[in-house]
Amino acid sequence: MKMMNAEDNKLVFGLDIGTRSIVGTVGYRIGTDRFVVVAQESIEHTTRAVIDGQIHDIPTVADTIYKVKERLEKRVREPLSDVSIAAAGRVLKTKRVKARYQFNSETKVTEDHIRSLDMMGVEQAYDEIRKEQTDSGKKFFCVGYSIVKYYLNGYPMEMIEMHMANYIEVELIATFLPEEVVDGLYSAVELAGLHVASLTLEPIAAINMAIPEKFRLLNIALVDVGAGTSDISIVKDGSIIAFGMIPLAGDEVTEAIAKKYLTDFETAEYIKRACERKKSVSFKDIFGSKIQVTKEDIAQISEDAVKNITKNIADRILELNGGQCVSAVFVVGGGGKHEGFTESLAHYLGLPNERVAIRGAEVLSQVQFEQEGIRTIVSPVETLQICRDKYCFFEHMTEHGIPVLNSYIDLAKFEKAYEAGKIGFPVFVKPVRGAGSVGVMKVSCMELLKALFAYSEEPLLIQEFCNGREFGIDVYVDLVSGEVVDIFAKEKLRMRAGETEKSVTSNDPALKEFVYRAASTLKLSGPVDMDVFEKDGIFYLSEINPRFGGGFPHAYACGVDTPSYILQNLQGIANESHLQEKREEIYVLKYSDILCIDR
Repeated sequence: MKMMNAEDNKLVFGLDIGTRSIVGTVGYRIGTDRFVVVAQESIEHTTRAVIDGQIHDIPTVADTIYKVKERLEKRVREPLSDVSIAAAGRVLKTKRVKARYQFNSETKVTEDHIRSLDMMGVEQAYDEIRKEQTDSGKKFFCVGYSIVKYYLNGYPMEMIEMHMANYIEVELIATFLPEEVVDGLYSAVELAGLHVASLTLEPIAAINMAIPEKFRLLNIALVDVGAGTSDISIVKDGSIIAFGMIPLAGDEVTEAIAKKYLTDFETAEYIKRACERKKSVSFKDIFGSKIQVTKEDIAQISEDAVKNITKNIADRILELNGGQCVSAVFVVGGGGKHEGFTESLAHYLGLPNERVAIRGAEVLSQVQFEQEGIRTIVSPVETLQICRDKYCFFEHMTEHGIPVLNSYIDLAKFEKAYEAGKIGFPVFVKPVRGAGSVGVMKVSCMELLKALFAYSEEPLLIQEFCNGREFGIDVYVDLVSGEVVDIFAKEKLRMRAGETEKSVTSNDPALKEFVYRAASTLKLSGPVDMDVFEKDGIFYLSEINPRFGGGFPHAYACGVDTPSYILQNLQGIANESHLQEKREEIYVLKYSDILCIDR
């Protein structure tokens, strides 16, 4: 894939069309070893449009690609027309060949000579693939190749360009997919209004990112476990020596759950994900019967599926590595994060557990998500995920003993609580992963509540309505020490369209202590915005937003100099605590109109 330099003022657009979701990334390359991500968007498939890495429903996939493209265009403010894609599939075929380019006389090797040599190798691999097929009419498409070694006059060399030679040779691994698989990818992309600029293979892309060249002297396998397929790449003696793929991955767990409890695939996927963060989950089977399962129940089902996946991966690794076990295995991808996955794979390979490990964010050492010289000051991803999912946030705070407004995502559970008198109307209804007060409604009756749940296209949260005092809190968590160093509280006196229109400073020490306890349950960094209610002398946490709040100007007017805190931290200096400071009581009014005063 050709990457443009920042100086070219051109962006590169890449798509990962996976079994579970489609991820779009836009960025540019700096030099030869750095890639800057400008924007990234991900949308999950609404149906099983992609199975085992192969597109089954082209129009549906095309629609999702188009939505990803639209979102990215809005963020980068530039039209996107060309895209690079990576291919997967259970019918992957690879061939290792050696090709030779003979000169008429001793000749200086040029880049064109090397390119011609590579193409000779690919063509030779294609001919061998065709000879092995019983169906002579079946066509294959080369989706990538990897150089094992170059030779100069019979001697192995890493760089042969500019050397004098009588003949040159290349040993390479070429990878092919059936033409219909590739056609499906191209059709979906083109239907979304895009042109395929380049196509590569997912294992090639993964290994180039996850295993640096300095590690390739070792015999290491990389396993990328997605939803539908597990991609396998193997390196040895400085080169990539094999690629493979099996049609077993995270979906095996989902399908096992569906078969066990007689549910559709989407419900089983919900059960699997919910039990990653909840002790139990309720659902209905195909007969309409209500069933409740525990985290332990799903763990048992997952264990059997994981054993099946890892056994097949281990067998494929041994096959690709010439019957010999590799020295170590790196695992990437969401499907590899199931409990016991690495231990099971180590068992079937006969390796110590420490020789099979998850590769995490360190694989992105060559990727930046911001410009050079700019440091992000947001909280870790795991914290953002908790705060973004309002029900996950509710469960997290409840588990840590922090009073929160009662919340429900299960309508049946809410009805039961309502009948028991534990909650009443009105209630607030909001998207589970909403923001900016978008989609928030005050609901006063059961009929309207049921209608919202029946017709909503996204999960909804029912939250207890509280008519007590409301506070907006600005918190700063030091980037160097990790300690909460400042808490500023203001009482919200009047609201409009989800924004605070009038507020007044609060110096209540009990409120600050409550906020400190709540903040301590999460790994927070930098500026943080909190919403707290007080009723009958008890504080209730509503939400935490790991960012600047819209009411920060009030805090700044009272002497909370967060920009100085940030600058201090960026110099590697920890800030002193300001938790004991009392701020001047100041009222702040927010106006929607601009008033110009002529001096």
